[in-house]
Amino acid sequence: MTSMTAPMMSEVDRLTGRVVLHLDAPAPRLSNERPELVNALTRGKPASALPTLVSALFSLCGHAHQITSALAVRAAQGEAAALSGRDAAALQLETLREHLRRLWLDWPRVLRGEASIPVDRLQSLHSCPALQGPLSRLAAEPEAVLAPTRAWLETHVFGEPLTVWLLHWLRDGEAALADWCHRTDTLPARLLRDVRAAAQAVRHPLRALVVTEGEALRGLVQRLASQPGHARVPAWDGVPVETGPWCRTHETDRLPESRTLWWRMGARLADLARLALPDEPALPVSPGLSAFVAGPAGRHVLQSGAVSLGDHAGVAWVEMARGTLLHWVALDGEGPRATVRACQVVAPTEWNFHPQGPVASLLLHDPALCDRTRLALLPTVSAAYDPCVPFAVMSPDGSVCPAADFPATAPLVQTVQPGPLQGPEESPCTN
Repeated sequence: MTSMTAPMMSEVDRLTGRVVLHLDAPAPRLSNERPELVNALTRGKPASALPTLVSALFSLCGHAHQITSALAVRAAQGEAAALSGRDAAALQLETLREHLRRLWLDWPRVLRGEASIPVDRLQSLHSCPALQGPLSRLAAEPEAVLAPTRAWLETHVFGEPLTVWLLHWLRDGEAALADWCHRTDTLPARLLRDVRAAAQAVRHPLRALVVTEGEALRGLVQRLASQPGHARVPAWDGVPVETGPWCRTHETDRLPESRTLWWRMGARLADLARLALPDEPALPVSPGLSAFVAGPAGRHVLQSGAVSLGDHAGVAWVEMARGTLLHWVALDGEGPRATVRACQVVAPTEWNFHPQGPVASLLLHDPALCDRTRLALLPTVSAAYDPCVPFAVMSPDGSVCPAADFPATAPLVQTVQPGPLQGPEESPCTN
């Protein structure tokens, strides 16, 4: 158990920002402390340079930011905006790679409190063909890298053919995931096995962000343009929503009203399997599995779009590792001399870690959870919703610790100071 003795914000945190769960009295809250740099750093820059500049500001999923920015700029210039085949392949590969990095590098640290990654585990990750080379080269011939990557995934992640794993998931969902992680000895299976009870115990309402052209999108853009800071607390059709691999566009017609953290974590593995499959997968013949249920695979998993808004403004979005990424841009001038008048980026972390969003609702306001359970759930919540910046907990005395320092399987959280979230002695909960 780690005591909270790191009150100062690191220099890295100051640059990248962080999300913080404050245990302050009288009302605990969740805040997004990511600095608003995009608009200030891009205003007046050449529009042609914006995609490269924005991708440099966001080191995680940099190519997704680059192609989304490029789509938004083209939409602002009144051009038809759609991903090229090579950009779609790069987005597919980057999303797959990002899923693997989180499973290998973040999940052991967050879910088990591991301070370092063993060398042999790093070597196994580095042996994945999809991680061997720059995206620009791999995306030129995606099948040449995806074919051996499928074999790697079947050995190191799923322990069985991808189509078999996906078929079980599509048929039985959470039950199939539980059965799989207990009969498989890969690293992701072992990590999920450790947190199964906690992740299955939490069923949480699902209000999904599925971006489509219409009034909700135009309302969001209007608020991004007129309300400073709205990109950090976005609302869709007036309310906070969540995004993630489980909210893909192809899932729109079958998303449930409520699902567990366990299902959300399983959906990330299903996303990984779909991304690695050929564009037209050959799932095993099954009377109970229609083409609709089977869904898309390969580069067709990730959807994107763009809309010209008039007055040299445009908005674009793509689905990527953590959910849906959205860029809005307004330009001065036309053609090669156009410059950036304003630019805003809304990343998945802004939706999921909104002060009234899904993580805040779960950790602070779910009446079904006792206080110590909320704190013990922090690592599982962090792994499931996967913020792109550090996630920390601040006690009432101002001391801070990473959410990962609360072991996912710990029955008690003894270092949190008594406050509006009760300490273990005050809690009537026994789980």
